[in-house]
Amino acid sequence: ARKLSHIDLCLCNEKVFLAVAGVGFDAQVVHELSRIRRGPISKSSYLLPAVSTLRDYRFPRVSVKVDGELVFPEAPALVYVGNVREYGTGIPMLPHARSDDQLLDVCVLPTRNPVQAVSWLLQAATDMHERHADAVYLRGKTVRIDSPEEVPIQLDGEAAGHTPAEIVVKDIRLPFVVA
Repeated sequence: ARKLSHIDLCLCNEKVFLAVAGVGFDAQVVHELSRIRRGPISKSSYLLPAVSTLRDYRFPRVSVKVDGELVFPEAPALVYVGNVREYGTGIPMLPHARSDDQLLDVCVLPTRNPVQAVSWLLQAATDMHERHADAVYLRGKTVRIDSPEEVPIQLDGEAAGHTPAEIVVKDIRLPFVVA
């Protein structure tokens, strides 16, 4: 039942990713896990980094441009850019994403505090976040994320530096055998 599938190649600051780039809170959790990790990780490995990040994170201001157009002016937010509905959590942060359409799905969720972050997570778990009046959800080929301070970036669950982020989908599809 194996079949060949082609997946869009994406770059963030010239680093390859295939699924999701996160900027902000989720990336800080990944950076914290990367800092303390010893050996293999499991889902429970994220618990301590998530709790400490939820307690200490300050939600920096970011601005987001898609295909050269400003779609989110500078304000505190969570940002997800990618090619798959969800990655690792089972929560569809990018519910319309497809890995073979040569487009990036972009979701920006204005977030000033941990209560709002948890609220967005619960809304995303029920596929309601992108319908919220304050959410920005669109698609494009290039995404630029800036901030007056360094904001962490994660790519496919790996710590990947800090903003600014220049994200592009390439005209290249990588073949994968899928079950």
